[in-house]
Amino acid sequence: GNEGAAARATPLSALGFSRMVMAFIAFTAIPYFLQRSVIESINSRAMVRFADDVENSMRLSAVLRSGASLSAAAADQTVDSQAQHLRQVLTTSYQLLERKLFTLPRLALLPGAMLGHPV
Repeated sequence: GNEGAAARATPLSALGFSRMVMAFIAFTAIPYFLQRSVIESINSRAMVRFADDVENSMRLSAVLRSGASLSAAAADQTVDSQAQHLRQVLTTSYQLLERKLFTLPRLALLPGAMLGHPV
């Protein structure tokens, strides 16, 4: 059966192994790195824009609610403090969610790994 074929297979030379490694790096690792870098940059930029929009909306609604001038609202430490805390909550939530989403592909490999290596 397969045992005979495996025993007759010639071992891979060092040069052949090096070529396989270089092919793996060129066609798998580098495209993955580039894709992940681009996606993370786009996600980060979208998060900053979203946080800016939420913060600006909160500040604007505080100004319109109080009827104060823009300079008075800018000097209001309460609105500024609330805006900073809101941004911190948004940023922390985004970072947690992003970390969990990038873990999903690894979790998808878990069943196959467990089936391949039973205890």
